[in-house]
Amino acid sequence: MADGPVLVERLEQGVAKLTLNNPPLNLVTLEMTERLIEALDELEGDDAVHALVVAGAGKKAFCAGSDVKEFADVRDRVVEKKLARENEAFGRFETLSKPVIVAIEGLAYGGGCEISMACDLRITGQGAKFALPEVRLGVVPGSGGLFRLPSSSAPPKRWSSCISANPSTCARQSASAWSTKSSQMGRRWCVPSKSPGASPASRRRLWRRSNAP
Repeated sequence: MADGPVLVERLEQGVAKLTLNNPPLNLVTLEMTERLIEALDELEGDDAVHALVVAGAGKKAFCAGSDVKEFADVRDRVVEKKLARENEAFGRFETLSKPVIVAIEGLAYGGGCEISMACDLRITGQGAKFALPEVRLGVVPGSGGLFRLPSSSAPPKRWSSCISANPSTCARQSASAWSTKSSQMGRRWCVPSKSPGASPASRRRLWRRSNAP
């Protein structure tokens, strides 16, 4: 994919990079949702890819949520037209058989926050901010945030974002509340060349165990 709202690059050592490409805020649109489903299905079937890095274009935001300009077009059947497909798209990050690392610079609001919760590892820049501000619009986080948030680690620190819609920052709060690691961006990620199938296999086992009844 050379252009559009979702970019996919094949990097070295079996790593692929998926970029949300709708700057400056990388808002989730109906088109982006469809392209995410296509891209993640393609990556799932690519045996040469052993790990996926997800990022947003630019430095202002990883993803600041949905494009509110589209709300009027989906209001009559919001689940069918928007939320169902978003849940399919975001769920693919969670069920991908390869490790998924999300690199967050800037805002991760709404859908951006929900995407980050569906990934295995969250690496945050110093200015990263997380929030589920949908409650200010009179709606709930309907694309995975409502059920992924309580099951994530350090839940009390994160639930406040769902209740108050106030952003959580790495400066105000321990990085462990939202991220796996807080660091300066630009770190180079690689997958060991030996036994490249080990990471996907381990990921599948962990996912099945965490979702067991």
